Amino acid sequence: MAKNVLKDKGSVDLNVRDIFFTQNIDGQISYQNVVVHFRQSRDNRVVNLSFTYRFGKTFKDNAKKKKNSGGVSEEVQRIGVN
Repeated sequence: MAKNVLKDKGSVDLNVRDIFFTQNIDGQISYQNVVVHFRQSRDNRVVNLSFTYRFGKTFKDNAKKKKNSGGVSEEVQRIGVN
């Protein structure tokens, strides 16, 4: 879950994993006359909060410039024709 802040110059992102502590492993091993039951539980609950700040022009500004200029003008600039 991400949220743009500071006039789209920054974003805050929140990620949560295994919030209800449900990732447990149960099992049974049988070999000849030996039977072993096991249960493995680890605390896998993780919460990450990150903040990202973009310096300079945003992606939206660059996309508008590319959209406004046609492919022909870019090609003319690339080969240097006046």
